[in-house]
Amino acid sequence: MTSAPDEIDEQLLKHCIQIYTEVITKAYEQRIKDVKKRAGAMERDTWRYEQLPKDLAGKRPLSITELERLVQWKITHGPSRPFLPAMIRKNDGKAVLEATEATAKSLASMPSNPTMSQALDVTLSAMNTISKLSGVGPATASLVLAVYSPRIPFFQDELWAWLFPEKAGGKLKYDRKEYEMLFRKCWEVRERAGKGVDMVALEKASFVLQHIDLVPENHLGPLTREGKTEKDTGLKNASKQLDEKIQPDKSHVTGSSKAHNKRTAPKVGAAQESTPDEGTRRSKRSKK
Repeated sequence: MTSAPDEIDEQLLKHCIQIYTEVITKAYEQRIKDVKKRAGAMERDTWRYEQLPKDLAGKRPLSITELERLVQWKITHGPSRPFLPAMIRKNDGKAVLEATEATAKSLASMPSNPTMSQALDVTLSAMNTISKLSGVGPATASLVLAVYSPRIPFFQDELWAWLFPEKAGGKLKYDRKEYEMLFRKCWEVRERAGKGVDMVALEKASFVLQHIDLVPENHLGPLTREGKTEKDTGLKNASKQLDEKIQPDKSHVTGSSKAHNKRTAPKVGAAQESTPDEGTRRSKRSKK
């Protein structure tokens, strides 16, 4: 059994999902000093994966408060972009409702059993709609779409690093071209792994595999390959390259030493995500 994207199976994906909560808990313990903020981060994690998808199952619109909370989950779970919530708040509440309602309707047009091409076309169309909002670039847009539909992958840094380990040391542009690459690769992995696998499974599994040092020893067995755990393989090297780029939010992070940063969640690249039409921005306040 191997955790490489081209060979991973449904059984190992399920194992990763089962231990995800333990891994994210340890990640937040390392990253967030304040106990109340850490508890809040865990609550948002449960909300993002369990409650919100249920609430949106009927394809209702997303409120500006929910969108801001979702973005807060994103910048705590992954690379810190402390300015993003403020950018979200610049939107008119009615505009958010209208944009997310239109996005939900667009996603509802997806066939019940779509081909990859059909799913991608619907996804990109919906992405265009939601990206009209302030603070919503391709990565944030993909998160909103992923909450609405388990068929759509979230542009998560760990997911990218797992799918494309050869690119893990580079800087992400967070643009549509990269997202299309991630979408196609996710679809291929999901198709091969089994019909019971959705994009959330790949998202959680990649987080676990890119934080392998946080996996409890008693759960490492299924991750063993030819007598070695993934700690001893190239996956660790890819994760290490990502860890070296971490720029944690100081309001949430314990300590500032390089040694500590290497133990926290990977962050791919310092470049900010571009909007679909504007290309890669150099400003630190570009939306992601």
